[in-house]
Amino acid sequence: MMEAEKDYRHDIMESLEKADRNLNWLSKKTSIPYSTLYSIFVHKIYNLTEEQKELLEEARLAQLMADDPVAYEQAMIDAQMRGENGEQDAGGAEQALF
Repeated sequence: MMEAEKDYRHDIMESLEKADRNLNWLSKKTSIPYSTLYSIFVHKIYNLTEEQKELLEEARLAQLMADDPVAYEQAMIDAQMRGENGEQDAGGAEQALF
């Protein structure tokens, strides 16, 4: 397993803990089965697919919009700027989550 993937899993779990959230909440927000999330984040058996990463990003943005509309707007501007500049950072999508 790559070091970036380990950091990614750790960062998401840490973010969930800070927000007083858990994998059950994340499962409900993303429609990714709890058992799949548990296998990815706790057992570390699987890696996230691109589709799952997109679902996680959508959940993060929805929660950000609810918690802090100004930060949500900035996140949207940043995402648009990355897209217009054609920036493709291998870990970019992963770092943006939660």
